[in-house]
Amino acid sequence: MAMSRKTRKLISGLCILVGALCIIVPLGYEAVNYPWMTLFNPNANEIVLADAQEPEVEYINYRDISEQFREGSRGDLSQYGPSILPGSPEEETPPPEEVDPYTAYLEYANSTFILLGNLKIPRLNVSENLFEGTWGQLIVGVGHTPGTAMPGQPGNCVISGHRVHALYSGKQPFRYLDSLIPGDIITIDFDGALHTYEVCIQFIVEKTDLWVLYPLKEEPNALTLITCDPVIGGNDRPNRLIVRARLISSEPLELIDP
Repeated sequence: MAMSRKTRKLISGLCILVGALCIIVPLGYEAVNYPWMTLFNPNANEIVLADAQEPEVEYINYRDISEQFREGSRGDLSQYGPSILPGSPEEETPPPEEVDPYTAYLEYANSTFILLGNLKIPRLNVSENLFEGTWGQLIVGVGHTPGTAMPGQPGNCVISGHRVHALYSGKQPFRYLDSLIPGDIITIDFDGALHTYEVCIQFIVEKTDLWVLYPLKEEPNALTLITCDPVIGGNDRPNRLIVRARLISSEPLELIDP
């Protein structure tokens, strides 16, 4: 049975409306979350951000528990034990209370994660805890790549962060990393000192280009920030956005005015 002209127009209008919403909603979300106040503030590098909240629990590498969480999300009925028939003298065991996955992640964690300090990027209004490691650590902050220089030390200090919402926590500290420009400031509170870096350059490499982790001959005290590129894509995006900075000062924290 052929549809009437009026019905076809109605369906077409609905399709156009749905398509428009698919465009408007993401753009609106982007506009709301865009760091307008800092990106377009000429004094953004002078803004003093609050410290990231230090974890209240200890941490474990998420790699070790991700499969357990995935299995749990499909519903594991074995945890309830055998069924109890009505009238049975045994008391029925109530099912465990539902727990927020992120809370479960924190409660399950132990001392595997090492908290190094705090990283701030005033231009992006970013203040995140810095952990040693770049796997599950990125769920709760940013991560220092093991084997690279530590903050403030000679060599290439490499730090990674999520550009899209991290599992459970939703953290995406490097979402607008491409908005940094030469001269922008990055600070790292580490080992009793505040290390200040100045952005030099940004570029994109393939994910297999491990040379970005190596020390730089032309910059003995370098900082390299790494995140996925492009923003939109699957879990295994092909490129990495690189932001390079140089160390310009290191001051003991006790000498810095609060």
